[in-house]
Amino acid sequence: MAEGILMVQRNQNIEAVHQNELVAMLGVESHEIKFANCCPVYIANSETRNVVLSQSTVDKSFWLRLLFEKLSSKFPETSIQDCGQHLQIESFSVSVCSKEICPHRTTANLQCMPETIYFCCTWSTADEKLAWEIISVIKNVSSKR
Repeated sequence: MAEGILMVQRNQNIEAVHQNELVAMLGVESHEIKFANCCPVYIANSETRNVVLSQSTVDKSFWLRLLFEKLSSKFPETSIQDCGQHLQIESFSVSVCSKEICPHRTTANLQCMPETIYFCCTWSTADEKLAWEIISVIKNVSSKR
């Protein structure tokens, strides 16, 4: 079924529900599929790593500014909005992840590593190609702090 889901009812009967019926059942006006990924960035620069490890909290604004600069140089024709706690490009949103354990991490170890900064990203299907280009830039972020 391309425009709906299969539901298992309490009596174990399986029913195909069209997306319009599902939206009505849920009482919402519309829905959108979003993707998420929490990207690790290893801090290779030893000076920066020492500064990061000595801080009790991650300097989110520093990392977002650094990422903003990298993205601005990689995508000069694209409008990048700095919203304070996150950056926004079309439907793509990225923020510094402060969760100890994030459900969007795809690495083998889902817990935070002290020499790693994580960027949580979300986007819609319409911007999937752009999202993976941005994630590629994120994974190559390095610092000269």
